[in-house]
Amino acid sequence: MDSDKAEIERLYESLSALARRLAAALAQEMQTRGAVDAVEVTIPLLLGATAEKRRERAVEVLADLRQQIEEKLRTADAFWPGRVYCFWCESAGCEHAVPPSRKHVFAGFGPTGKPEWTEFHTLCLKVKDPRVDELFRDPPDVLGIVQHGHELTVGPPPEIPRAVHRYDVLGQVAAGYLPAGATRDPGAITVQVVARYAETGRTSLLLNAIGAFSLLTTGVPEEGPEQDLESILRATKERLGRAEDHARMLESRPGPPPDLTKVIEPVLHRLRSNLERLSRRAERRTFHASMRHDEERPVGKALEDARAAAVDRFYADADEGTVVVLGPRNRVHVFTPAGRQVTSAAYPPEAIERRVSQRRWRPMSREEVSSFKKQVEAVTAPGR
Repeated sequence: MDSDKAEIERLYESLSALARRLAAALAQEMQTRGAVDAVEVTIPLLLGATAEKRRERAVEVLADLRQQIEEKLRTADAFWPGRVYCFWCESAGCEHAVPPSRKHVFAGFGPTGKPEWTEFHTLCLKVKDPRVDELFRDPPDVLGIVQHGHELTVGPPPEIPRAVHRYDVLGQVAAGYLPAGATRDPGAITVQVVARYAETGRTSLLLNAIGAFSLLTTGVPEEGPEQDLESILRATKERLGRAEDHARMLESRPGPPPDLTKVIEPVLHRLRSNLERLSRRAERRTFHASMRHDEERPVGKALEDARAAAVDRFYADADEGTVVVLGPRNRVHVFTPAGRQVTSAAYPPEAIERRVSQRRWRPMSREEVSSFKKQVEAVTAPGR
C-alpha cells in the first residue's frame, strides 16, 4: 500500500508540474497578468484499451487541461485596475483597454466587444447635459455623468466568452475636466463599479478608476487635485465595501437575488457629487496656500535630492521618457531629460518596487547620471 500511495503522489506531482508549465506558457502567450490557483482534471482510465486508444485519450486530457487553464486565465485577467476588459481580444492587456488620450472616457462596448472611447465633452453632448458650456470656462467646471451597465453597449451585445460571464460593469461615473497641476492639462476620468462572480457564487464589488488620473497608487502629491481625488476614491471604496456587505446580506435571504444596480446607485451618485466639487476646491486654493511649506514638501527638495542622490537612485521611465530620482523619505522627483522638473510626489515603497520589477523604470548608467546632473545644473544656473 505504501508503494501505491507513493506512486499516486508522484503522478499527482507530475500532473501539477505539467499544469504549472502550461499555465506559465499560456499566460505569456496570452499576455495576461492572471494566475491559476487550481484546476480540476477528470481522467477516465481505460484499463482494457489498446496503447493507441490510451495515447488518444492522453491527448484529449491535455487539450481539456489547456482549455480549462485558458478560461481561468481569462477570468482572472478580466479585472485589471486602470483598464477595461476587451471581449474582442479576450484580455485587459490590449491597446483597446485604455483611453487614447487624457480627455477620453469609456463609452461602452462596441458590436465586436471592443471598448469604445469618446472625449468627455462629446459624451455630455450625447446625453444632452445642459451644463456642457461649463466645460469651456477658464478654468472649466467639473461635470459628472452617471451611467448604468445597460447603457454601456454601443452596438448589439457582444458574444461574451463563457469564461468572462463572471465579470460585469454594473455602472460608472464619467467626469471631466478635472483640474491638474501646472505641468498637465485638465483630464477626464472613468470610475467603474465592477461585479466579479467567483465560482463559489460569491460576489465582489470592485472600484476601477480609468484615465488620466487613474494611476494614483503610484504616488500622490501631498496636496492638490490629485490628492483630493485620491481621498474621494478611497472614501468611495469604503462605501462600496458597505454596499457589498448589504448585497451579501440580501443574497442570504430567501427569494430572488438582489438587483446590484440598485445597490450601487447611491454610491455612484455620491461619487459624482464629490467629483464635481473638485473644481470648487481648486478655486478656493490661494497662491499662498499652494506655496506654503514649499521647502518641506517633495517639490521643494527636488534639486537638493537630485544633487545628493547616488547613481543607483536614478531611473529612466520607459513609458514617459522622463528621469526619475529617488530621494529620502519616499520622495520621488520626475524630470525631463533636459533637467527640468516635472513633478514630485511621495511614493509608497511597494509602488517603487513594482515599477522597477516591471522594468518600467530602468536603472541609469553612471554616464547617463553624470550627463543628467550636468543638465540640471545648466538649467538652474543663474541667469537661466
